[in-house]
Amino acid sequence: MALSKIDAEKLELFKKTCKAHKEHIYGYPCSTDYDYGSLSTFLSYSINNAGNCMSVGNYLINSFSFEREVVEWFSILFNLPLDLGWGYTTNGGTEGNLQALYMARERLDNPILLCSKAVHYSIDKIAKILSLSIRKIAVNTQGEIDYESLTRAIKDHQRNSIIIVLNFGSTMVGAYDSLSKINTIINDLKLSRDRVHIHADAALGGFILPFVSEYQEGFFDKGLDSLSLSGHKVLGSPIPCGLIYYI
Repeated sequence: MALSKIDAEKLELFKKTCKAHKEHIYGYPCSTDYDYGSLSTFLSYSINNAGNCMSVGNYLINSFSFEREVVEWFSILFNLPLDLGWGYTTNGGTEGNLQALYMARERLDNPILLCSKAVHYSIDKIAKILSLSIRKIAVNTQGEIDYESLTRAIKDHQRNSIIIVLNFGSTMVGAYDSLSKINTIINDLKLSRDRVHIHADAALGGFILPFVSEYQEGFFDKGLDSLSLSGHKVLGSPIPCGLIYYI
């Protein structure tokens, strides 16, 4: 389809705007060091990964084989055997959070959602969409969830099942909540793990952790139930994308 002169001028102006702001994206942690030019040829096809990438699919113009490679490769990094759990690529961290909390809500009986006041704004929206009661917990001087306040909140809601959302890199200060400390609280309060779901919003820093030798908290091998990642940030992608894993 040929572009009109006006449309071509609009696109050229948009390109100049993108180029001018590329190195100055304040407040949004996006990668800029990438080149996906070699994939531009696939914009000529209506590719649609409808359904489960682990199956064949009815729509044959799909990239399931590549999606499977991505899901399998990163599942190893986060210690999730795919015979015990599953994952797929998403349109971003928010979709990953939505899918994880939806699955948690369906599994648990009358759950309450506990998270820090530094949680990503998508969690508030998702709680409304899923009709989940939510309680925000104070953060400490490092930006982590305050573990004593969390303990009190759990005690206040012991009749409920509990969904706990951790930050693996909070939006504003990059704070990481401690999975091991959360596990200690759960064990000390003698909560049944059948009534608890621990989700990690790892959109900002999740891809970094498996490569940090000092990081010993673990992932699915240490009690994590779900994990949402964003490929738009650290990895770098021209469009929002991500991964969701659930066990």
